[in-house]
Amino acid sequence: MRRNFTLIVLAVVCAISIGLYFILTSGRTAAQIGYLYQLMPDEVLTEIVLENNHGTFEFRYDGNQWKVIHNGYYRAHEEKMRLMLLPLKAFPIERELDVDVILPEFGLDSPIKITLRTSAGRNFGFDVGDVSVTRATAYVRDHRDGRIYMTSISHIAHFDGSIAAYRCKEIFTINRQDIRKITYYQNNQMIVDVYRNPDNDWVLLYPVEVPARNIYMNELVSSMRRWIIAEFPEEGREGVFNGDVLVLYDGYGNSQKLYIGSQVGARTYVRTEADDVVLMHTLSIDALDVLNPSSIMFVAPLLTTIEQVRSISVTIPNQTFELLVEGDRYYLQNNEISASDFTRVFVRYISILAEGYSPNDTNLPRNQFVASFETVFHDGSKTELSLYQRDEYTYWMDFGEDVVFYKSQEAFEKLLNLLLVLS
Repeated sequence: MRRNFTLIVLAVVCAISIGLYFILTSGRTAAQIGYLYQLMPDEVLTEIVLENNHGTFEFRYDGNQWKVIHNGYYRAHEEKMRLMLLPLKAFPIERELDVDVILPEFGLDSPIKITLRTSAGRNFGFDVGDVSVTRATAYVRDHRDGRIYMTSISHIAHFDGSIAAYRCKEIFTINRQDIRKITYYQNNQMIVDVYRNPDNDWVLLYPVEVPARNIYMNELVSSMRRWIIAEFPEEGREGVFNGDVLVLYDGYGNSQKLYIGSQVGARTYVRTEADDVVLMHTLSIDALDVLNPSSIMFVAPLLTTIEQVRSISVTIPNQTFELLVEGDRYYLQNNEISASDFTRVFVRYISILAEGYSPNDTNLPRNQFVASFETVFHDGSKTELSLYQRDEYTYWMDFGEDVVFYKSQEAFEKLLNLLLVLS
């Protein structure tokens, strides 16, 4: 008996709840789907003012992109704006409520407020209240006459965001997938200018025109593609900028300047040319350390392949080492050596690379000769290089170039020691 009584009570409560819902959601008209307003065919939204629990956000369309104003002036997040604008062009409603009193359940005592202005000079606005008991719709109040409607929650899903949701996190305005040229300034002085040629090889243009290290540049560009805006600084905490500028160019002729500022923790202040607003960015300034001539230049005057070589000679004061290639047989000082030993010598030989340059030093100290290298190819052509003492740790490199390069002693000493062991 008690069980039956309990079931009866539950049924009555359920019936009352369903009845109350239909009372609250019954419509004045027979139409169940319509629009709170609709824009004309050539009419577009130009301004949106949104007030929610996170503050007041003003969105303005400048004819090219949306900007958001909230304690600063920022590019708006394109995808977020697209989703928000979809229902705002013609705001859908499902039914009008036939009520004389605004009930607390509507949530319209502290609503989200949306005010719109169009290119035709027309204004619209509405408030968004709470979600209904079905969890599928929400209450909406028209600013023009105070009438209350129901709309799908999908139409109001993007009105409760914070500034972090509405600001663009994309730092690039160029095509990040096709960065073709990079110019880097420190203290307003150009440090390097480097570009990627049609063969996808990087070439250093400034301060000297020589090949650049592809692996270094490709790794840098790959890391740049992952740069995003992490957060925005508080007003008054906008970092320090001392003339460090990164200028990027894509393959479509577009360029962009990024002003690199001071660091705080693992993040760096960056100001974009598009916004002229200081941004907090996850970029570590250490990633730009590679952008110096000594790091990215690839000057390898002896670089070749074994297949092209007929002979190699290395001359130091009072001694010359001669290496010959005859088919698949190799000789050092007229004594046959193994292919693996020749390869060891050859790798160290072609690894005599420039590690820096000195544009102001034009006179080589030829009286401080260290070594010379000569490669003779099967076609009779030659490549020559000479080393002269520069200081305690480095040598000048002379291979007929106007610019004076130098290298450290380590690579040459490894080659010389191997030649002495094998001779």
